[in-house]
Amino acid sequence: MLRVLIVLLLLVVSAPSIAQENPFSFLTEANDLKHTYSGKINKIIDGQTLLLTDGKIVRLTGIDLPIDKTNPDFDFSFQAKAFLEAVLFSQSSKAGRDIMVYQTRKAEKGRINRMNHDLGHILVKGLKTEAGDKPELWLQGALIDKGFARVYTEPTNPQLHAIMLSQEEKARTAGLGLWAKDSPFKMMTPDQAANHLGDFVILEGRVVNAASVKNNLYLNFGDNWRSDFTVMINTSQRKQLSQQGISPTSISGKKVRVRGWLREYNGPFLELEDIHHLEIIQ
Repeated sequence: MLRVLIVLLLLVVSAPSIAQENPFSFLTEANDLKHTYSGKINKIIDGQTLLLTDGKIVRLTGIDLPIDKTNPDFDFSFQAKAFLEAVLFSQSSKAGRDIMVYQTRKAEKGRINRMNHDLGHILVKGLKTEAGDKPELWLQGALIDKGFARVYTEPTNPQLHAIMLSQEEKARTAGLGLWAKDSPFKMMTPDQAANHLGDFVILEGRVVNAASVKNNLYLNFGDNWRSDFTVMINTSQRKQLSQQGISPTSISGKKVRVRGWLREYNGPFLELEDIHHLEIIQ
């Protein structure tokens, strides 16, 4: 636990300072996101959920905070909550900071989860200037940068996936947080998949062959599809690949990175939830 608190103190001290220009133009000028409202922080419910002073509950979309209940060093929901409490409350007055909420442009899609909580990307307001408020911190980006969060987009909330994946790669390369060598959540290989059934994983390996069955595409990572690790890409996702100029069967022989929930179906099996959960590495 001491290790966790020391790391958090260092992270708060090194939090990004307010820049003269808006470093978050990729978010504020995004075509598929809209600044729907602003608010003030009242309470940090958990590492991914905020309570505002007007009673609204906002959940940070596009990320996942893994938890190892047996080791507090790898309870990233706890670490993320402590980090947010440090940066979202004034250290002098203890008052909550002002934030801006960015959500999907279409109100009927991707703005509310099944708990009736708002979903969005969060910018923390910085200094007030004649030109208006300058954003100081993008919460999703900060949590990914520190290695507290991994990218987990959904079909209704795929926004900023490329930027978040890029930040995740940097944190992984640096071995931060959940990407540490002794972390139970670090990148795994197809051979390790069978030991993680029921878990959300990020896995990297080479596709041995790709087979089309009833319009679904199956990526096999071994010679025996009845027992080796397999990824399923559904018909809709195949169309998305084609729209990106990627022939589904051309993935055979490629090194890829996938993420999602593992289950048993002729060996360890992962059904792709979102096309952005597949990255073609080489």
